[in-house]
Formats: sequence, structure tokens, C-alpha cells
Amino acid sequence: MARERQRDTFSPTDAEAISNESFEVFEASDAKTGKYKFRLKIIDLKKRYIFPPPSIVKISIRKGTGTLHIVDLGTIANISDDDERDFEVELPPGKGNITCRLNVLSASGPEYLGFSNWRHTKDAKTTPLFKIRTSDLGNRLWEYENDDDELTTPVVYINEKIKGLEEALFSGDVLIEGLIYPTVIRLGFHEIIFQTETAPFHGIDLNKHWAKTWWEFAQDVHEGANRIAETDPSNEEKEQFLNELVDASVSMFDFVDRVGSYLEHMNEDDD
Repeated sequence: MARERQRDTFSPTDAEAISNESFEVFEASDAKTGKYKFRLKIIDLKKRYIFPPPSIVKISIRKGTGTLHIVDLGTIANISDDDERDFEVELPPGKGNITCRLNVLSASGPEYLGFSNWRHTKDAKTTPLFKIRTSDLGNRLWEYENDDDELTTPVVYINEKIKGLEEALFSGDVLIEGLIYPTVIRLGFHEIIFQTETAPFHGIDLNKHWAKTWWEFAQDVHEGANRIAETDPSNEEKEQFLNELVDASVSMFDFVDRVGSYLEHMNEDDD
């Protein structure tokens, strides 16, 4: 059972740095109750690191900058590589990316023996380009947010005050999808192509960056993705490529024909 804890002390000097590649945390949320179900997958923690068998393994979970929740997973002696552990945490409603950290503590006292960097959780079945969450957005239908944390997946917030909007999006309503998805895809790729501090596509460790998933998607839908990443394009070339990339990305949704057919059937019903 998850509970709030504040007594664990942080001792980075002596603690082992645990790679984020050694574990994954998948999530599924219940927007109505605020309870989130998580699944921890241990990948190679035991193979990579040697901790005393009585050491305690814990997961720290937080939403945005909110209260830290710590889940005790038991001793490392009872955990094996490829293990999967389910747990549940109650998190506050509203905006905020969910991040987690794996910790190994001494059995004799609240001292860290190992810890990972904070990393974002993943949706249960896939690693999406963006996550969908609900929040009170006032008079706005939806909002895109990327909090500048390179480890966290961008989020699209849907206004929870509009009854049926989230359901319509998840059920594949073509009008809702068509209004949201192309703009979100443009915003995300615009950050990657135009807003990096160094030359475009350079200075980003894609193995630790949300852009890794986005750029893998770009390579799947646009044959020029690899080529432009290896050049020094002008702003005009980047803008042209961005337009082509967005168009290629949304082509799989077939919005033009689907919306046209949708409206045609609506007109027939009115007659």
C-alpha cells in the first residue's frame, strides 16, 4: 500500500546511480477517483548491481511537484529481473506529469544505497506521442503542455467540465480527433525542429528524451527525416519539412475523407 513518507534521507555521495534502463513503470489512471494503478517491471537491476540481500526496494511517485508518495516493494532478495509488481497510488486531480524514481535503501536505517533519476511513467500498452488527461480548463476545450522536462511525455488536457468530450476522443470521434491531433503533432515536432538550444537535432540524447519516440515516428512516416537531421537546414527548409511531416503524420487518420463522409451523412439525416 502506498503511503506518504518523509523520513528517508538522501545520500547521493555514497549511493549507486541506478540506470533508468533497468526498470520501467507503466500506468493506467482512473480520472474519477484519482487512483492510479501502476505496474513496475524490473529489467536488469539484479544483473547490473549488487546490493545486500536485506536492502529495501522502493518506488517514489509524484504528480507534477505535488506530494511525494513512496511504495515499499520489499527486500531486493525477493525481487528478480523480469519481475512485475502491481501497486496503486492516489494522486491529486488536475495537471501534472507523473514521474517516478527507483530507490534501494539500507535495511538497518533510512539511507539510500542506490537511486535512479526521475523518469516519466509509460502508458500500459504503448509509448504514445502524448498522453491524454482531464483538467478544468475554464472555457478552453483542450490544451497542449510540455513542461520542459526532457524525460516527460507531452500531455494533452481535455476540459473535464465538458461532459462526453473525453469519451468522444477515446471513441474515435473524427471531428474531435481532427480538431486536436494535427495541432498537437505540429506543436511537438516544432519543439524538436526549432526550439533546441543547439543546432536542430543535435545535443539531444534521444535515449533519455521524449523526442526519441517522436523522431522514431517521424522516420516511419517521412523518408526525409534521416536526411534533414544530418544537415544544417535553413529556417525555410525546416518550416517546409515541418509542414510535410505534419501532413504525413496525420495522413494515417484519413481525416479529409472521414470528415467529408461524416458531414455528408449528417446532411442526409437532416433531409
